[in-house]
Amino acid sequence: GYSSPVFDDNALYVAGETTVYSLGTVTGKQTWKTFLGGKSQSNVALDSEQLYVGGDGTGISALSRADGSVIWTAKGKSDGD
Repeated sequence: GYSSPVFDDNALYVAGETTVYSLGTVTGKQTWKTFLGGKSQSNVALDSEQLYVGGDGTGISALSRADGSVIWTAKGKSDGD
């Protein structure tokens, strides 16, 4: 999956098929990228400090807006759970 971009004053964030990217709004250059471990299945959402993205088989992940590091991941239950 692919997502619609979201942005703040400093960066534009977008999820490609398996990776979330941060691009500088002034330069357009990539500032970081984070591999999700599965396909992106949602648009990126953001708050004042984190990005949130859902992935196929990976659940929902919260990423640091500053460097893309994974803060937490909440995995969903499978049909058998």
